[in-house]
Amino acid sequence: LQSNDWLFDANDDRVAVLGLYTRGIRILSLDGNLIDEFTFEGPEIVDNPIAFNVALGPDNRLFVLDGALRRVQRFSPDGVLAAAWGERGVGPAQMEAPEQIEADGEGNVYLLDVDLWRVQKFSPDGTLLNLWDLTRTVQCGAYLHGSLTIARGNRPAVLDRTFFPGRVTIFAAAGGVESTWLLPEEENLELYDMVSDGAGFLMTSYRPLGIQRFSEA
Repeated sequence: LQSNDWLFDANDDRVAVLGLYTRGIRILSLDGNLIDEFTFEGPEIVDNPIAFNVALGPDNRLFVLDGALRRVQRFSPDGVLAAAWGERGVGPAQMEAPEQIEADGEGNVYLLDVDLWRVQKFSPDGTLLNLWDLTRTVQCGAYLHGSLTIARGNRPAVLDRTFFPGRVTIFAAAGGVESTWLLPEEENLELYDMVSDGAGFLMTSYRPLGIQRFSEA
């Protein structure tokens, strides 16, 4: 791997590595062998490469989120562009500041919009399937600092790090909030990211440096 590569996502079969400035994707096997590589369409000048994010579906279809252009591109396992969608706005299926994309076990994708404080679920072809709004923990106009993961049963869950000690919101797959809980008020606990392990959540932390595990309740 090179210094400007970013490891974004993996499934049970392969790993997707995105070149931040080259707009290139390399697909690797779990033991590191190159399976395929290709480029995707993006802006000529990348002012904020972190605006890119990728998700691998269970069928090895790859989704590339371009946060600057408010667009999702879907590629076949061999790198052929199969679909693209997205437009700026505040209405359903629109985006203002999409920052993270995740795929569930059925190949649908979820977008976390940190300006609109919401999660949207799309089919692989870009049809809006559901929308969940987060309760803002700061004044209107402030961005959400958080992380999205998909819990068992295809339920989106969001770690909100906008305030201390932080909050986790788990949404019901059919819509609405299933549960919300605050993180423990431990001094100097600084969490960064969250993933679901099927039974609970693993969260990476700056302080202490390591991984914390939390159950859903």
